[in-house]
Amino acid sequence: MDGYRFDELARALGRVRSRRQMLKAVAGAMVAAAIGGAARPATAGPPPLPPFPNVCSSPKSPPAPVTITPLSANVVTGDCTAFNAFATKGVADTDGNRVANQVGATVPSFTVGVTLPSFTSTPNKKGQFCATVTVSYPATIHISMTQSVTMLQWQPTPPPTGACLDAWNNWQQQVKAHEGRHVADNLAVLHALQQRWKTPRTYSACANTDNDLTIELPEMIGKDLDADVEAAQNQMDICSNAFHKTPAGGPSAGLDCSKCCKENKSSCSGKCCENGLVCSTDITATAGIDALVLASNAECVCPNGQLPAPDGSCQATAGSCPVGTWHVAQLRGAPSGVPINIGNGVSWKGSLTLSIHADQTYAFAYNGFEIDVNEPQASGPGTGTFAGGSNGTYTIKGNILTVSVQNTSESLTISVTVSGQTITVGPNSPSALVGTESFFMPSGAYTFACNGGGQTLTLQGPTGASYVFQAVSNQHAMARDQRGDVDR
Repeated sequence: MDGYRFDELARALGRVRSRRQMLKAVAGAMVAAAIGGAARPATAGPPPLPPFPNVCSSPKSPPAPVTITPLSANVVTGDCTAFNAFATKGVADTDGNRVANQVGATVPSFTVGVTLPSFTSTPNKKGQFCATVTVSYPATIHISMTQSVTMLQWQPTPPPTGACLDAWNNWQQQVKAHEGRHVADNLAVLHALQQRWKTPRTYSACANTDNDLTIELPEMIGKDLDADVEAAQNQMDICSNAFHKTPAGGPSAGLDCSKCCKENKSSCSGKCCENGLVCSTDITATAGIDALVLASNAECVCPNGQLPAPDGSCQATAGSCPVGTWHVAQLRGAPSGVPINIGNGVSWKGSLTLSIHADQTYAFAYNGFEIDVNEPQASGPGTGTFAGGSNGTYTIKGNILTVSVQNTSESLTISVTVSGQTITVGPNSPSALVGTESFFMPSGAYTFACNGGGQTLTLQGPTGASYVFQAVSNQHAMARDQRGDVDR
């Protein structure tokens, strides 16, 4: 299955408890009662803070310990395969957000505030009252942060034991270590933010009343503090993105279900094969299956290599057929557009190969396929040699194999003798030489049957062409050195 992202920093939730919302709790009523028609008070603040430092936790330091916040939305009760399937939906964070393919989330939330120092105002020439205050962390500036960490929770019935329990514990530790790095990065940024406000900062303002000063001064301080918290959150994003680009910060591989299959199941590419199915990678070529092909297309198949019936069983049905590599042994008729006149009892020399993959893709190839060419001016029959093939996708319903061609590659070389001289034309496309468009299995529906214990595959094509294939282990059964004719 595809890998999962552990998390992406949820900045929006980190801003829920912003400094301005803190002020509303402290002085909201006074802000609402401010004099609407008064002139804007005169203010003066300290120099702007320098750019926020590029600080993250040291990669050499261990991840910070984390405590998982349990959420019912993150509980999965099915088996291991169900757990990995649920992981594609994503983990829920403490605000109810869920991101696809995300199995863990770390959400920081800041709490900031100002305790306004006592001050004595003095009148100015404009009749206003002026005051100056000096603030710093932690005496009068308050900066703290909480972090909530969530991850998917697996609670199957019965609980995992043995190797399966070990796999689950290893997966949890991997996720916690990943989220612990984010926690450590966020703590490093928080410390840098607090350190910036340890240096005293002085603010001055003039207002119509002392009461107005108690509103204006915190607003001035809060504006700077808000901007610095924003810069800190941006730095957290920088740390998070940098970590995700490292090997340790890459995606999770998912829970290893190969450790969790029951006795009547076998493991296959992170899932369990049921109802007597086995993993295609466990079937050897002696069963008529091309193991090299199946190695990269691991699927649950029947023990003889057949695709299971629609209900998942291995009962013999018209729609069951081996997945693997086949060589044609007999051909009757011809695909649409092919300039070959092949009658009963007549075949060819050369090879045609059909590879049916478990991921519902196929490849059809022919090489050295020789036919006789009748050229009126030639001294005798010539030889035409086809090479090429096609690939695409297929579906199976009942005993109907529907092929959809996606790519083709083909060439034809013709050799004839004229007046004692051999003339070779090609390789060219068949259409340039003999007026045909293609020589491959055309798109369409093929009626098929599998016989001989899955060793023989028969296809009846949409244009009347009939193919009989032998499994790759029976290549010696291929017909050789027979003839067909083609007219230019």
